[in-house]
Amino acid sequence: MYHDGNLFSNSNNWWEKHKEKYETFDITQEEFKKFPFTKGLNKGDVLFVMGANPKKLKIGDVIIFEAGVQNPLIHRIVGITEDSTGKRLFETIGDNNNGQLRIEQRIQENQIIGKATLKPAPYLGWGKLIFFEPMRNPESRGFCNEN
Repeated sequence: MYHDGNLFSNSNNWWEKHKEKYETFDITQEEFKKFPFTKGLNKGDVLFVMGANPKKLKIGDVIIFEAGVQNPLIHRIVGITEDSTGKRLFETIGDNNNGQLRIEQRIQENQIIGKATLKPAPYLGWGKLIFFEPMRNPESRGFCNEN
């Protein structure tokens, strides 16, 4: 969910590059500015994650969910619907992804691990990550880059 994510980020410049994908979900810049983590998240950020009641989640929340890949994903909710049994289905998108991934289109309640609630320590996680970076694929090393 990376995008410039620091205190000096210019969210207007970021929005200009990414507005089309949010407008697809009828999310305006004014609405986006009210969402949590509008300055994004970066590799190494330490987050507080709380269990999430699917009935209380709303568009703009940042959730962590199992997507059938190596690690859980942390992306922003951009759509919520209900299935025929009354269970909620969620759509997400990564703030820095060029588009929505197929695995983000029908996230079921039981896939949700939690909701990101606070970023108290930006980059503090690098204290741990630095030991694992040499073992990673070279394209995955270091800070995140904007798509």
